[in-house]
Parts: sequence; structure tokens; C-alpha cells
Amino acid sequence: MKESISRCSLIVLFLFGILFSCTYNDKKKIYDAVREIDPELDMNEVKVILVIPNGGCSGCINNAIKFLKESIDEYEGIKFIMTQFVSIKSLRLSMGGNYFYAHDKVIIDQKDIFLKKGIHSIYPFAIFLNKGRIKKVMYGDPESSAIFYSEIKTYLLTAN
Repeated sequence: MKESISRCSLIVLFLFGILFSCTYNDKKKIYDAVREIDPELDMNEVKVILVIPNGGCSGCINNAIKFLKESIDEYEGIKFIMTQFVSIKSLRLSMGGNYFYAHDKVIIDQKDIFLKKGIHSIYPFAIFLNKGRIKKVMYGDPESSAIFYSEIKTYLLTAN
């Protein structure tokens, strides 16, 4: 009996180890991609990075660009990374012109670093940072869109 409990405990610990190592590896891959896209970015000054892929769920992308336009001047500590776009011209048009495209809070992944690092999503995703380290990554799929943007806003207003 005691042996089976110990064996179950080891299996549970092993599974947790796998779960956390995968999470760590994914976070490291994302962190490294952001560093490669913008080596000058001071991650300690950023609370949230919203990654907006141009390919994928068009409604989700439109919501993300709408959020960008509404919040770019409202919140401190947010950056936006535009990735997976066909051309600079189409990206500029989808963003509504040069103001948003050339804004200092917008980072353009011109070399598709996220894709090259194996990070592919059809949904926008938010990278939540705490003191320069990734705290969590959250995806904005159609079912959770309202919660997704609400959580970003709340974090921007409350995180140190």
C-alpha cells in the first residue's frame, strides 16, 4: 500500500515536472523571439506585449487592431508586435495609416522571427511580464475575446 502511494506520488511529480518544463521552454522561446525582434527593448519597462499575427482569424485580428488603436496612447507599459504580414503596405493599411504603424509602442516583426522560432498562432496573444520576465501568455480566441482584453487592461492598471 505504502509503495503504491509512493509510486503515485512520483508519477504526479514527474507529470508536473513535464508540464512546467514545457511551459518554461515555451516562455523561453517567446522571450528569445522578442529579444531578437527588438534587442533594444527594455523588458523591465514593459508590462504587456500584445502580439498580433496578420494571418489567421480575421475577426480576432480586427479586434486586436481595434484594441491597439483605442489603447496605444491610454496605457503605459504596453507594446504591440505585428507579425506574419504579407507586405508593409498592407500592414500599414490594416492599421489605418502611419500614426499607428510608426508609433514607438509598435514593433514590426519584419523577418517573421516568431514563425522561424516555431511560435505560430492564428490568434493574438498577450505576453504578461513582471520585472522583465514572462509571467504568463494568454491567447485571444473568439470565445474569450472580451475576457482577454479586460485582463490586459486590468494587468496594465494594477501590475507594478
